[in-house]
Amino acid sequence: MSLEILVLKMNGCDIRVPTIVSLSYLTVLELSGITFTCKTFNDSEKLINLPVLRKYEAENCSWLNVKGGVTFEVPLLEVLLIKHTLVSKPHESHTVVKFCAPRLNDFTYSDFVLRYTVLLDLDLSTARIVAANIHLIKLSEDSEENMATFACEVLKQFNNNVERLKLEVSKNMYDYHLSPVRVPALTDLDDFGMLNRLELVREVTGEVLLDFLQKSPFLETLVIFKVVEFDEEFSNPDNVPFCFISNLQVLKLGHFDGNEQELRFIKFVMENALVLKRASFSAVRSLHIAQVKFEEVKKKISSFKRSLEAIF
Repeated sequence: MSLEILVLKMNGCDIRVPTIVSLSYLTVLELSGITFTCKTFNDSEKLINLPVLRKYEAENCSWLNVKGGVTFEVPLLEVLLIKHTLVSKPHESHTVVKFCAPRLNDFTYSDFVLRYTVLLDLDLSTARIVAANIHLIKLSEDSEENMATFACEVLKQFNNNVERLKLEVSKNMYDYHLSPVRVPALTDLDDFGMLNRLELVREVTGEVLLDFLQKSPFLETLVIFKVVEFDEEFSNPDNVPFCFISNLQVLKLGHFDGNEQELRFIKFVMENALVLKRASFSAVRSLHIAQVKFEEVKKKISSFKRSLEAIF
């Protein structure tokens, strides 16, 4: 009962867990490669009471055959990391795991779409998640509709209570015009009222990017892997988001090859982001090799806002 730190790094280990677990002094719990099971099939709900736990990390861990789900009562939890790199076996029945964590401020979630088992029970009136890092992995059998729904369900649990968001999903997961029946989309969420840094690790279309920006009125830093499909219509002055007027200070664009759509987006930002202080671009190798084109692209970007130094 006096245990404060528990680290179990296993390789395919099964552990049976009683219905109620209470460790009053545990502050750090790190688990890897463990399947938690019950004494009987379809056991009732399990309660894990860890009143002073500050950090919980679980990599490739599963809860099986708990019909009523598993609830973690962790009122002081600050760091939560859930990560899966192994695909589940088809016959495994996974359990919904719920974290009651009103003080959570650092959330990392990396998992396959079909393994969605984690729920967050936050006090949305007081919760303030400093950083959320979400990586959703697509399996071949996943439909685009399921992926869009899944992404929406993950984000809606804390979308208005996160300051920094790093999102890594395929471009199609953002797309909500996928079928005659409209599926839930990321853009159906409420505004990201606290968001000051947004990092999109995969390709993002112009339409979705503008939706994100329109819902992030206090965004200060925007980091994008690559912009695609930024059509002429998106440059309309009516599309200028509020964050451009008073907040956006840093733009970072990676995998930059200087195509027309990218240049159109850069011009839209640099001409309308009134307080922008720095714009940096990581050019692809082929653009560096084409030295003449590279210099032409740099000159063109500099002309968009001569008072701002663009860094390549």
